[in-house]
Amino acid sequence: VDYDYISLDNLVDKVKEFVEPTLKINPYSKDIRVLDYTNDNHILYLFNEDNKIYKGTIDIDYEKYYEYDAWNNKVYKLDSNEIVLEPNKGLLLIEDKIDNKLLSERIRLDGEKIQLTNFERSICDATDYPCFIKKSYIVLPDDYSKEDKAFSGFIRYEKEIEILDKKKAILEITDAYEGVEVFINGTSLGIQAVPNFIYDLSDYIKEGKNKLVIEVATTLERQIKAKNKFDMRAIALGQAGKPKDPTGINGEVNLYLD
Repeated sequence: VDYDYISLDNLVDKVKEFVEPTLKINPYSKDIRVLDYTNDNHILYLFNEDNKIYKGTIDIDYEKYYEYDAWNNKVYKLDSNEIVLEPNKGLLLIEDKIDNKLLSERIRLDGEKIQLTNFERSICDATDYPCFIKKSYIVLPDDYSKEDKAFSGFIRYEKEIEILDKKKAILEITDAYEGVEVFINGTSLGIQAVPNFIYDLSDYIKEGKNKLVIEVATTLERQIKAKNKFDMRAIALGQAGKPKDPTGINGEVNLYLD
């Protein structure tokens, strides 16, 4: 067997050949993770692990790439090498011939801003979904953990919104714990996991009254911590005690009509 021996003096340079990213971003950030994948197409996925917005440039021929917004199932044209990545958000770029028929306008929070505050709220345990109970009327923001510290499951917020004339409508939920799914007139617009939660309602609204439903799913953290309050193993593993995060919609719900 032939072995390729590397001296310790050359080890660092040799390792760098395998770990140094081929994609260059400027300015460099240790908190930007990059997945660089090539098969039939060249795919780049960047993710911001920092708690601050990243603004910079990416070293690619941007005219050969398009951006895919998986949360809203939309394809955008790249206009430059400049990128903006919000905290805990990703950017998916695909090198391919772009079909202009598939391109969408970028979702922007423009137009008349209407803050939605009054909702009918109900809850259900995960195993009982979709059987919601305990209906009540609330005003946002709503931290349901103040009413039930051990609750884990789904919290549903329902409201009728009236659209006088069909136009572009964008929904923004500034903060919620943990995942969010939005329904308009009975149609799911998908699940999102990181705020701000942005949904394009334009193709699903109608003139007149529309039914808006927002479901917020919690993790099992609260039930586990409540049950493990006096469990010594759970205490040793840091799984006991009171959960720190709230539940429900803790921010604003805004509707932008343009």
